[in-house]
Amino acid sequence: MDNKIKPSILDKYKINRLMNKYDDNFFELLDKAFEKIKKLRENEDYYRYYKSIIKKISLLINELKIEDPFLICQSFIYLLWSGYFSIERNYAYSTNGLIISSHCIGATVMTGKGKCCNNAYMLNDVLDNLNIASLHISCATKRFVKGGHNHSITSFYDGDRIYFCDPTQDGFLYYCDYFKAKEYDDSCKEIIIYKDGLPYTENITKEYFDMFVNEPFREHKTNLKTDNDISLVKEESFDLLNSNICLLEDFYNDVYNDIEMVCKKLVKEK
Repeated sequence: MDNKIKPSILDKYKINRLMNKYDDNFFELLDKAFEKIKKLRENEDYYRYYKSIIKKISLLINELKIEDPFLICQSFIYLLWSGYFSIERNYAYSTNGLIISSHCIGATVMTGKGKCCNNAYMLNDVLDNLNIASLHISCATKRFVKGGHNHSITSFYDGDRIYFCDPTQDGFLYYCDYFKAKEYDDSCKEIIIYKDGLPYTENITKEYFDMFVNEPFREHKTNLKTDNDISLVKEESFDLLNSNICLLEDFYNDVYNDIEMVCKKLVKEK
C-alpha cells in the first residue's frame, strides 16, 4: 500500500497558514496551561486511583510480552469492551448521564459507560505510560464535517509513521491526505481531523505538531501497514488474551479496588 503523497499548492498554503497561526509563543502558552491542568488533576481524590489502574494495565501488557503498538491498542480494545476496566464488569457506549471530569476524561470508563472521548483518552494514557508517543485528537466522519468535530480517536507512532486507533469502533486508520485519515477494511470511509482549531486537546510540542501536520507528505523508512497486517493483529490479540483468561481475572481482581475508589470519588462537576 503506497502512502507517498505530494502536497498540492493549496496544501502548502494551508500548512504555511497553520504554522503561522500556531507559532512558538502559542505552544509556550499551551505548555503553561497544561501544567495548570496537571496540578488540578493531581489534587483530585480519584486521580491517584486512576493512575494506579493505568500502571496496572501497563504491567499486564508487559507480563503478556506485548510490545507492538498495534497489538497494545487492540488488546486495550478487548479489555475495554470486555469490562475489565469497569465497576460492574461490563461496559457500554452511552452519551447520557455520564460522570466526566475535564481534568481526567478517561476516568469515566470506570463507571461502566462512556463515549468516544473517554475511550480515546484512556487509551492515550495507557500508551503514554508505556512510553509510546500518542495523543488524543478530535475528528469528524466525512458526512458529519459540517457539524464540527464529533468523534475522538488516538494517534500513535509505529516506526516512523503516525497511525490512529479508534477504540470505540474497534478500528485503525492511516494518514491518507492533508488532515484526513482512512480506515482499514473500508476504503470509502474517511475521517477529517479537526483543523479549525488545534486538533490535539492534550499537551503537544511545536515540533510534534509540525511533524504531524506534514506527516502525509514526509518520506518514511517503514512500510505502511496493510489490511492483512491489521487482520493479523486482531487475530493475534484475540488468541493471546483468550489463552490468558486466568491472568486477566487476576488483573481484574487486583485492579477492582482502584476502580471502585474512582467511582466513589468521581463526582459530576456542577
